[in-house]
Amino acid sequence: MKLVDPEETVVLVTGTSPSAEERDRPLAYRLKAEIDRRGAGHAYRRAVVVADDWYLEHRTFHLNPTITIGGPGANGVTGELTGMLPTASTMAGTSGNVDRVPPCPPASVPCATMKSAPSLTAAFACATL
Repeated sequence: MKLVDPEETVVLVTGTSPSAEERDRPLAYRLKAEIDRRGAGHAYRRAVVVADDWYLEHRTFHLNPTITIGGPGANGVTGELTGMLPTASTMAGTSGNVDRVPPCPPASVPCATMKSAPSLTAAFACATL
């Protein structure tokens, strides 16, 4: 039986320490309620709340859109992702935005725009005569 969809179900990950359970898990359930509400009753357009150690052990859920709640000291998944992804940090009452960084190095100019294949073929044919 399918319980989540990797494209539509959001995974909310919290830490398992007592302070994370006390502070972060209630926030995760408030966020879950809002995501579920916006899903408008569609079967998989919802959120699930899981613990960081569980998420790290179940790689199948790494395909889902994921939100980690709590800093790297409180949430093991946040700690894993900190070095790999841009991070938005917000405090209650504020909002954050992560600017997209262009890939490094920038995309190269395709060979087809530098030389046309027919002229390259003709040049090669003339050189071999």
